Amino acid sequence: MDALYGRADVVVLTSRSEGIPLVLMEAMARGRIVLAPAITGIPELVAPGKTGFLYAPGALPDLVGKILHLQKTMCAEDRNGVSRLDWIRHAARVQVLHNFNRGKNLNQFGDRFLELVANPEAATQDWSCAHEDFVLQQI
Repeated sequence: MDALYGRADVVVLTSRSEGIPLVLMEAMARGRIVLAPAITGIPELVAPGKTGFLYAPGALPDLVGKILHLQKTMCAEDRNGVSRLDWIRHAARVQVLHNFNRGKNLNQFGDRFLELVANPEAATQDWSCAHEDFVLQQI
């Protein structure tokens, strides 16, 4: 996989339905530029122009336009200096390693779970929101 990602200038996802795709996390962790549709959980992972690029779902002209823009930007990059895309590659890597670290997230979840088991009253105090529907939470 490293060799394949290493040869990619841009990793493009054309899905119509996703959660937070592992393929985007893998590409970003390897410092690849990503382009994906702005659907479901993807905008949580890809901040447009900061950690990657998003296009309007189902909008082929927007997808093609973004690919052409990236191609133009990459061709204009100064390989002797730090480019805007280098900053995006770095930010993408940091985003995944910092916010989507399975071990760290499991530890935090486990700690929070044990805290709530030890003090069940805290669960209702901490998680109560004005828009919650108690009946739906029981399902």
